[in-house]
Amino acid sequence: MDARRRNGHRDGGTGRSGTRAHTRPGRHARAGRARAAEYARCRPARRRARLWGGTVLLTYPGTGIEWDEPIPGAVGCTLENRLFTDAWPDFRRAGVEVRGVGTRLPHEQAEFARAEAVPFPLLSDAGQRLAAALRLPTFRGAGRLRLKRLILVVGPEGTARHVLFPVEDIPAAVTEALRLATASAGAGPDATEERSPR
Repeated sequence: MDARRRNGHRDGGTGRSGTRAHTRPGRHARAGRARAAEYARCRPARRRARLWGGTVLLTYPGTGIEWDEPIPGAVGCTLENRLFTDAWPDFRRAGVEVRGVGTRLPHEQAEFARAEAVPFPLLSDAGQRLAAALRLPTFRGAGRLRLKRLILVVGPEGTARHVLFPVEDIPAAVTEALRLATASAGAGPDATEERSPR
């Protein structure tokens, strides 16, 4: 018998039927595993960093909508998003996330975010699942169920700490949301531990 066949050349050079010889992973595979391991080590810290400062959730009826009839509080969604965009650096410095929620479809929310360069996510609750879960105030306008304008300040532990509703003075509400969110972030569990006497 040919020496190569005796050594299992036909089966991949291992001498065992149906088993291929082990080869060292390529450079890209090794680098990918190293990145995955590094991410796994950092993931808990990253999660704590994201949750520590809390979140401001603003709900609004909808942007770019022609209302069939005057509805108190319906106008001003674009202004509100622009004011939160202007205040975004201050929220970031406080470690606070901002999320906008409306009942427009996801692609409509995304188009508005691109057009206005909104730096925070605009989420779609077109199915009213969030509205039902949190019992958010709603109304029907322009052929669709809409969320009323409301600002929810969520603490680092995921508990709603403050609710601004109704929102009649939008600039003042954005300023107040920043103040409340900054105070809540400073009162987070980690910050409390740092201030407590040893």
